[in-house]
Amino acid sequence: MISTEDKQKKITLLDFGCGGSSFYEYILRNKLDTVIKYSGLDILEKFINLSKNKFPSNDYYCLDILDDQNFLPDFDYIVINGVFTSKRCLSFGDMNEYFQAIILNVFQKAHKGIAFNVMSKHVDWERDDLFHLPFDVLATFLTKYVSRNFVIRHDYGLYEYTVYVYKSPK
Repeated sequence: MISTEDKQKKITLLDFGCGGSSFYEYILRNKLDTVIKYSGLDILEKFINLSKNKFPSNDYYCLDILDDQNFLPDFDYIVINGVFTSKRCLSFGDMNEYFQAIILNVFQKAHKGIAFNVMSKHVDWERDDLFHLPFDVLATFLTKYVSRNFVIRHDYGLYEYTVYVYKSPK
């Protein structure tokens, strides 16, 4: 939700794991670029180069937040879409550890909140290469280490869910 205060000025948004900046294309199609200052981050240089070629006026960061957190400025909101759906050959424990480390680092860089998606456990069947994160495991982690202010959306018809985590009101 964009607050009244945010509508007064452009909010800053980081697309974490931006790939080819498809999210920015969505922002442009929906004319949200008048209220959103978009930036992208990816660990792969080929995606950063692709995005810079498509949208040279945007800020892009090619870094691993677990190694280079100090080189990344703060943003109002950070969106992480698709980064945590696949675990490939990692065990659930290794992927969960990676997920938690990223969330902790990213949340420090957000002034207002973050959003991310993971695969649901409430599916007809699970794939071994996907990261199916149980609600209770997620809620325990968020409440204990990140924020008690979060919303889980599991109502949009896909086999995943999106989580919105907000900073505590001051």
